[in-house]
Amino acid sequence: MAMSARMFGRSVRVRVPMAQQEEERMTKRRTGIWSVSALLAIASLLIGACSQAPAGQTTTTTGGATGAADPNGTLTLNMGSEPDTIDPQKSSFVNEIAQASFVFEGLMSFDTKTSKPVPAAAAAAPKLSADGLTYTYTLKDGLKYSDGSPLTAKNFEYAFLRGCDPAAAGDYAFVFYIIVGCEAYNGMDTKKATPAELAAARAKVGVKATSDKDIAFTLTDPAPYFVPITALWQGWPVRESDVTKGGDKWTEPATYIGNGPFKLTEWKHNEKMVYERNDNYRK
Repeated sequence: MAMSARMFGRSVRVRVPMAQQEEERMTKRRTGIWSVSALLAIASLLIGACSQAPAGQTTTTTGGATGAADPNGTLTLNMGSEPDTIDPQKSSFVNEIAQASFVFEGLMSFDTKTSKPVPAAAAAAPKLSADGLTYTYTLKDGLKYSDGSPLTAKNFEYAFLRGCDPAAAGDYAFVFYIIVGCEAYNGMDTKKATPAELAAARAKVGVKATSDKDIAFTLTDPAPYFVPITALWQGWPVRESDVTKGGDKWTEPATYIGNGPFKLTEWKHNEKMVYERNDNYRK
């Protein structure tokens, strides 16, 4: 590879040896893998913990007494502080991810005892191509959002593409860089690139809903750690229609519609957030 530089008013071409290029590429890849691995270790504990009632919290039974958990009772949690955002593709901090985890669920989740990835919206573990580069997930039958509308693979496609979208500017977009085209798309300057250029880059990202129930991911390299990535909040299926309708305020209850165990019914900022059971949650 040749690189140009200017020295004392003259243009100088410097050739970087192929071996050095490959070493730099591998160093960058190893660094990325370690970053993702560390994030996955933390996320498995966080998401697993959010899926069960925290110890030491107050559960009020229908009779008004405090005691054993009542499926029809009220659980009161101390949020600590107002989350800056509960947008899954933009969330970075524990309290943000925790709130989003009540309302959304990914293709996979984490077992609360082993921290290993287990199917959530997905019917089973993904099918892996012979070359180790394509993962295909099939959704469970009859999945719905809390408002009763169907949840399809296209919703997951939108979420993963949004996770790579430079306009979303998520702090953890790098987690998806193992997906073909994601890093190039995410690295674009939205102020300089034309809409056509952004659309072309988006179309090259290796995420594709091949049917209402199937979604395929094409990777740049074999990555055994990809399955737990599909449990992370960056891929939780926000709906394009809600994001478009609500704009910067789409995370308010009216448009914050998810596929998780609860639905957000009230948000008095800097005071409280109220969730109710999602009766359309997967069986």
